[in-house]
Amino acid sequence: MKEKLLIGITGGLGAGKSVAGKYFESKGYPVILSDALAKGLMKNDPSIKKKLVRLFGNDIYIKGELNTGLLAEKIFNSSELLSKVNSIVHPPTIEATLDLAEKYFKKHDIVFVESALLYEAGMEDLFDFVILIYSHEKLRIERAMKRGLSKEDALRRMENQMKDELKKKRADFVIENNSTIEELHKKLDFVLNLISMTQS
Repeated sequence: MKEKLLIGITGGLGAGKSVAGKYFESKGYPVILSDALAKGLMKNDPSIKKKLVRLFGNDIYIKGELNTGLLAEKIFNSSELLSKVNSIVHPPTIEATLDLAEKYFKKHDIVFVESALLYEAGMEDLFDFVILIYSHEKLRIERAMKRGLSKEDALRRMENQMKDELKKKRADFVIENNSTIEELHKKLDFVLNLISMTQS
């Protein structure tokens, strides 16, 4: 029987982790989007909502919807508030991620988890392997701006993420994404083959 493997995919803003996640998904592997799970919890979990209102006031929700603009403005200008929000959101997000992975493992041997803040959330020990996708800062900013962020917002968000140099020391596989999508896909195939070979 094949060993079940939980693989983390991470990378800073605009590095290409979502492209990697979508590629693995196209290959038939389940990919859990932990950032989307976190957003869902902030929107729907009564306990989390109560804590965020206590921290930011009632304006943090508008007609039941999370005021993401206000939240971003607050946390990306204050490392203290960012830490407080992370301490509220990360533990239930990790729990939801593991619950979902358990369901996928009933039908799959390899499950991927895409997470921007994998290291910052203290999630790395959950994984058998971690894949880091990284790119030059200039390229990352360009990609973020194509998605509608201003250069200032992109830089501010990048400042609040762990530096790539630190992540590289901790990741099992490091993939440079400074070229084409096709080139990235080739590198992902190579890593996937290596991971598959570790299964007994």
